[in-house]
Amino acid sequence: IRKLCVDQVEKYHLNKEELLYVPDDGKEKYGLPLTDEYCDEEKMVGALVVIRPGNVEKPQLQQITGADKMKYLMNNLFRLDYFEQVAFTPDKFLKNVRLANEMKIYDLQRPNGKMTVKEQADLLDAELEYEVENNNSYLL
Repeated sequence: IRKLCVDQVEKYHLNKEELLYVPDDGKEKYGLPLTDEYCDEEKMVGALVVIRPGNVEKPQLQQITGADKMKYLMNNLFRLDYFEQVAFTPDKFLKNVRLANEMKIYDLQRPNGKMTVKEQADLLDAELEYEVENNNSYLL
């Protein structure tokens, strides 16, 4: 599920009664099922951006390099609980190593408790504009 704050539920005119209530440290949050979001076929992707809250004043974007790319890829692209139950074949492992080597991976920290979606989008637009213009995409 995707967790949504109450302001996002209202902004997108979602019906709270159709969503799953998800208590989160006393904050009112709702869960949006992602059953239609999973894909089991190959797709082209330009970059992976991991967005996480941090103790920062404004959104900060950092490109991930080296061995950390594989860690980010595994932790954010796949459901790790699934891979604990199913064998990770050598073929799939090599595909992920190739993907981590070829694909750009970014860590985007956003301020806690602030609505900075526009600033995050502007930061990503500026950084990824080159990738889009040069059609740098990778088969996932």
